[in-house]
Amino acid sequence: MASPVPVKEKKLMEVKLGELPGWILMRDFTPKGIAGAFQRGYYRYYNKYINVKKGGVAGISMVLAAYVLFNYCRSYKELSEYLSGHLPSGVSHSRVVLVHCHVYMSIILLMAKNWEGLVRI
Repeated sequence: MASPVPVKEKKLMEVKLGELPGWILMRDFTPKGIAGAFQRGYYRYYNKYINVKKGGVAGISMVLAAYVLFNYCRSYKELSEYLSGHLPSGVSHSRVVLVHCHVYMSIILLMAKNWEGLVRI
């Protein structure tokens, strides 16, 4: 049965698998269209997590986590070169990467908990 809503007006989660190629081809990939998509995403994020009456630390924590992840990806080459010469025998590089991610996320969670406690005072 055909949907009464045109494929172009559907959201991504409403598109069926067979309609996906047509839906992607109908998107606006011009610089103006891409800028508009980023703007809509920013306003959706801002209104959902930042501009609320009773907010928490979720919005700020996501931005901080994205910042940490971006900087880790940016310095990955230098970190891996450094670690390749300083790893003890028997420790794999992938295990060190997992430990780094765990430490960064633990720091973010601790900061979020402390910030939440300060806000409640």
